[in-house]
Amino acid sequence: MNTPVVALFGSTHPSETGPWRPPVPDAAPAVVFYEDLNCAPCRKNPTCNGRFDCLRAITPERVYSAVSKLLQEAVITLPQSIATRVSLP
Repeated sequence: MNTPVVALFGSTHPSETGPWRPPVPDAAPAVVFYEDLNCAPCRKNPTCNGRFDCLRAITPERVYSAVSKLLQEAVITLPQSIATRVSLP
């Protein structure tokens, strides 16, 4: 698919279940957010009483920034009929 990805990992480790990328130099970028806390990866058996501190540590601002950067770097070609209805930053 060669699609840029922003992936959030909490109770699993990205090296085990992370986004697959083809081993080629021009593969689409993947941004992975993972907080390496003492309890991670808990694999859905949280020791944080279900608060999932690992996910809460990944702020919306960090994710938004990563998505914005990928969109700015991407070469997006939209059909004219869609491009007139979509406002990209």
